[in-house]
Amino acid sequence: MIGAGGIVGVRYTVETDGSVTHCMVTRSSGNGVLDATTCRLIELRFRYRPWLDATGRPVRSTVVHNQEWVNQLDPPSRGN
Repeated sequence: MIGAGGIVGVRYTVETDGSVTHCMVTRSSGNGVLDATTCRLIELRFRYRPWLDATGRPVRSTVVHNQEWVNQLDPPSRGN
């Protein structure tokens, strides 16, 4: 995956404790390793302050997100 870049569309659940579960790719980057790694890292690293209901209690919610990965190994464009 080193040097991989692209946009991965994902949908995942934010639990009442702020953790992330049930990540699924909704739009592939075209790179299966990048897609799988995106969901693995989202579930491992993302944490949220959960949404609250009208009484102030945390509720489970769904997030739809496009995760962009930039290939840092590509040389910068010189605009030529």
